[in-house]
Amino acid sequence: MAGTQRLKEKILEYLEENGSSTTNEIYTHCNRVLRHGTTKNQLCNVLSKSLSHRVEKVDFVNEHLHDERTRECVWALRTEHDPDYTWTV
Repeated sequence: MAGTQRLKEKILEYLEENGSSTTNEIYTHCNRVLRHGTTKNQLCNVLSKSLSHRVEKVDFVNEHLHDERTRECVWALRTEHDPDYTWTV
């Protein structure tokens, strides 16, 4: 199996079950279900490049924790009405 194939499958399964999710929610899920987990860098590359035909960035969420603000992307599966929509992996 290819290096990121299992990661891609787990991301797509998670988004199909849960709808739109933040990068951190997807990251936490992948690290729970995959034996060796993933890094945020690898996850973001897969979401934005490898799965760009199946997944899209739909929003941003600002989170405040201990006087620190972080901004996370919200990801969702593309819909059939999207012109870039395809179902090949």
